[in-house]
Amino acid sequence: MPYKIIFLTVFIPTLFFSCSVQTKKDQEYQFEQKTFKVDTSFVAKATVESICPCQTTLADIMKSSTLQTVDVEIMEQGKNCISSDSRFENDKGYSLTQTKGLIVQKDDGTEYVTKVHLTKDFEGRLPNGKFVSIKNLKLKGVVKMYPNLDYGTRECSEYWNYNNDTIHFYFKVNKTINRYPLDENLYADKPIEGIDIVLWCYKMYGPDYSGEVVYERPLYAPLLETHVNTYVWKQREDVGTKIKEVTTFGKRSNYDIIRLGKWLEYSSDHQLMTEEYYDNKGSLVKKVR
Repeated sequence: MPYKIIFLTVFIPTLFFSCSVQTKKDQEYQFEQKTFKVDTSFVAKATVESICPCQTTLADIMKSSTLQTVDVEIMEQGKNCISSDSRFENDKGYSLTQTKGLIVQKDDGTEYVTKVHLTKDFEGRLPNGKFVSIKNLKLKGVVKMYPNLDYGTRECSEYWNYNNDTIHFYFKVNKTINRYPLDENLYADKPIEGIDIVLWCYKMYGPDYSGEVVYERPLYAPLLETHVNTYVWKQREDVGTKIKEVTTFGKRSNYDIIRLGKWLEYSSDHQLMTEEYYDNKGSLVKKVR
């Protein structure tokens, strides 16, 4: 009996919200054909070996290199940390056969690279243009290249990291002394164990859900593309009160996308695949490709 009570408290409000959505046929929607210009300053701060998180995809990399699936240690969290990082697929990455010591991790739902992990085997240039051999890199050398960054660590991690919002340099915690406060002089000669360059693509490209009409940059659009797709979510007319329909609401399995205005779609290597035009009822009026 207690199990049934818990089920009803979840079921009833979800069903109520699901059934409150407009399902009127031939509804007209008021919308703007908006544009959005991406702030490209992140490219200079995050690019390593021509790979830029939130712009480079796996398809881009495979044009010039072979990828091999590998396990990746998440240094910021550590092996004993319970939480995961939603910005990328955790523990799974792809090594580049042409570039030793470089591993990429992708977004969980797209082919965008969101994180570049550099191991001690990496020799090359960092985003600031400085050449490094990580196996010979120490914290004091990093501080000289990147002054005034922040220090951070987690109790469940074996590492301290010296970081900003894009790049993280990891060095091991000295377990013979108290973790806090950090003694910079004592750690100055600590070797760097790895480097992460990571961005959150959803924050940069995520949809605008501020109203009924949703505005979203086309997935994999070239960096200089300013077009924004426009759409609304509409509940399917055959949706009833089936438990499956209600419990899958979070994935919008019982909803259709009503496209409005100009609609573009790109392949994961940024090639235009679809160009269509819709009226304010979501009816297709012109298909270019």
